[in-house]
Amino acid sequence: MSEIIRKIGDVELMVETESANELYFEQSFIEKNNIIDKNLSPADICNYIASDTYLPLLLNWELLDKCNFSCPFCYITGHSHNKIISFEEMKPHIKELINKGLLYCTLTGGEILLHKDFKKIYTFLKKQGVLIELYTNAYFIDNEIINLFKKYPPYKIEISIYGISQNRFNTVTATKKGSYRKVLDNILELKSNGFNVKCKTPINKLTKPDFFNVKNWCKKHNIDYYFSSAVSDAYDGSSLQNFSLSLDDEMSFESLRIRENEEKQDFIDKKNIISEKRCYSCGVKNYSLHINSAFELNSCAESDIKETSSNILDTGINKALKKYRDFINKHLEKAIIGCSSCEVVEFCKMCPIYAKKITDKNNKIIDFKVPVNYCEKMKMKANLLFEKI
Repeated sequence: MSEIIRKIGDVELMVETESANELYFEQSFIEKNNIIDKNLSPADICNYIASDTYLPLLLNWELLDKCNFSCPFCYITGHSHNKIISFEEMKPHIKELINKGLLYCTLTGGEILLHKDFKKIYTFLKKQGVLIELYTNAYFIDNEIINLFKKYPPYKIEISIYGISQNRFNTVTATKKGSYRKVLDNILELKSNGFNVKCKTPINKLTKPDFFNVKNWCKKHNIDYYFSSAVSDAYDGSSLQNFSLSLDDEMSFESLRIRENEEKQDFIDKKNIISEKRCYSCGVKNYSLHINSAFELNSCAESDIKETSSNILDTGINKALKKYRDFINKHLEKAIIGCSSCEVVEFCKMCPIYAKKITDKNNKIIDFKVPVNYCEKMKMKANLLFEKI
């Protein structure tokens, strides 16, 4: 029998462990929340379960910081050098996290299939009733992995695709001859086996030349595809912004995304919304958390706030969660100083990650403030995007 009953907070549900994404709730829960749509996102489901409290329901987990590719714009590879944590070391802590409610887990890296215990970690999570999304470059997909996924399907596999010609692929990933063909073949193999595959490309100066070729290849093979122009600075503080597109190119790609997703009217409507940015109004408020490759708990991959971070192997999951939530709760929904409640608030990424930290005499964070010139840059981007739409 592959169904298991889970009790998360006050909610009881059944998880089909040998299915990609099958959850069954009691009728009373469905009626109480007036749930009509059966195609809810993980965030929607987590919001319903957590309600007005915090439960660690959705985890973004960076298994390791190693990769077989060496993309120069990567914020992890070459900029982080953590010891790989074994399954036996992490198992009791992840088990405790599951007991506290973990329902969704995104496994990312580095390259997740490089972890020697990947299959153990994946199988353990699935058997415990955790639904899994995978981020991979697909290079190491083989028959053993395919068979594992057939028995315990992931609800989504997101694959980074950097080019569909050997020269372009080599330029971007610094890999040897044949790598691009292996990646493309593995994507098609996953697709042919019925898995929910989605490809993505980080759009920057290196990947831009092959963008439309990649996009058309995905369309030809009926594979969902998306792209992002964001370039994050490296974990060690190194700036990678020299790989960023020009502002005009960035907004051109963003306008393309909006038009293709038929979001033009939504974009226009949002431009008239005026409100202010507040701290931790995202998934961090009720259900999300992040574990990095050093097995440290924090709010998200981009957070450098030490007051929320703990090494789980040193402290245990309970103390790590307490430290995390003590800080979050202190600042939850607090207005970010300097936010002018302007009309581009829906396009602004301002949050504690991007804000300037205001500290007291003991160097403890007491507030968050919009950095100088940030608002002007966001307004310029939004207005340029609006023109291109």
